[in-house]
Amino acid sequence: MQRIVYFEMDDTLVRSVGQKPIPMPAVIAQVHRLKEDGAILFYVVQIGLSTVGLQQ
Repeated sequence: MQRIVYFEMDDTLVRSVGQKPIPMPAVIAQVHRLKEDGAILFYVVQIGLSTVGLQQ
């Protein structure tokens, strides 16, 4: 069975300190592992829902 994962982009993959975005490498690496394992990934940003990594 294929896994479906939803996550919030803001303050999950990238944190902000003032105007500066700071990537979260451990979280980004986990998202890559989920994709490699065949998960369908959906992310939520301030403007709505999107899909990532359905095809390479």
